[in-house]
Amino acid sequence: MQDFFNKIKEKWYFTLIITPFLPYLFDFLISLQYTIILCQFILNIILIYEVITLNNKIKNFDNEPSENDKVIIRDLLNTLDIYSFENNIYKQPSWYGYKINAVKKISQFIEKSNNLSFKTKDEELNHLVKDLSKALEDHNSFAIKKLFNEGKNYEFLKDTKGFDYKQAEEDSYTIDQKAKLAFEKLNKLLDHIKSKNFNYEIPYYERDEYITL
Repeated sequence: MQDFFNKIKEKWYFTLIITPFLPYLFDFLISLQYTIILCQFILNIILIYEVITLNNKIKNFDNEPSENDKVIIRDLLNTLDIYSFENNIYKQPSWYGYKINAVKKISQFIEKSNNLSFKTKDEELNHLVKDLSKALEDHNSFAIKKLFNEGKNYEFLKDTKGFDYKQAEEDSYTIDQKAKLAFEKLNKLLDHIKSKNFNYEIPYYERDEYITL
């Protein structure tokens, strides 16, 4: 150690050369430090932006329906026939009867929707389809019990002897309420489908618009 200090003393004249440059050296080091901090800050911002962008892309990909899902939903809605359901069931008072074909389409929809091959990767969509199917099944099973098959229509047998008008009116009201509930479930399903990119147009006359599925 003593030798070290002795050497410094021997080389004291070097300080005359170095001393004028020390302020510049300190400025450089300070500037370099700030530059590194600034670069690190900018890199962090870029990294955060990239992570957010990637996360959004992943979310959009997850929300994008697959081609198989599109086929399933189109098949189910075509089977139900929204136009028929709206005009021949929902808007049609059950007191005046239902077209058998409209009731049959509902039954076919229920059967398909309960089939495992008609499940999509969208769990919320599956839940909404299930809710609609249950509401339609509740409507159909009750309506078929109270209405009679008269060839082309299901009707109340008003002309038969001993027909109970009061009971029939109560049954008709119940049937209509069940149809209304099913239509509300359909609304929710279509709202969800509309928020997705299904690229499929169907007429939905109650809303006076076309929904792109």
